[in-house]
Amino acid sequence: SSASACGRGRLGCAGRFLGRRGGRVMSAGVNSKRPRDGEDDAAQRAATEGKADDEQKRAKQLCFIAKKSVGGVATTTEVRLASDAVVADLAARLADHEGCQAAQITLVCRGKVLSQPTAPLQTVADEEVGAAKVTIVYIVRKPAGAAAASAGVPAPLAAAATPAAAAVSGTSASSSA
Repeated sequence: SSASACGRGRLGCAGRFLGRRGGRVMSAGVNSKRPRDGEDDAAQRAATEGKADDEQKRAKQLCFIAKKSVGGVATTTEVRLASDAVVADLAARLADHEGCQAAQITLVCRGKVLSQPTAPLQTVADEEVGAAKVTIVYIVRKPAGAAAASAGVPAPLAAAATPAAAAVSGTSASSSA
């Protein structure tokens, strides 16, 4: 038998001593060390705090549904930003999505143009009472060179037609007559 003659303990596989606790012989498959008071509680608190931190981060984020309509086709994009984000941050995120510059993006919320780039988005979200996601409509303007080209005028001629370009060249629109 694997138990010693005096009953002090028991040998397990490969002659390993398993020990004796409270009059019962411990088996090799059971963890012989029980947690100290508070150890289980600390592990559970750490796991719970980790989940709570993730939920707080999500709760602190602002969620926007950005809509764009071009040629009768509407596209929708979900954008999540930190609660301290500003209008310029949302414009930059949408510009990255569209592959253009942030200056070409115009944002509209509830009929108002969001023209102040430093305005906090939290105030916009606060106006949408009870909404988990704030709907924003955005417009992508064409770059200045593309706008002139789409009008049928070559870009160098379109630049020369502006009053600033005429003043640089030394001529004015009234002196050409």
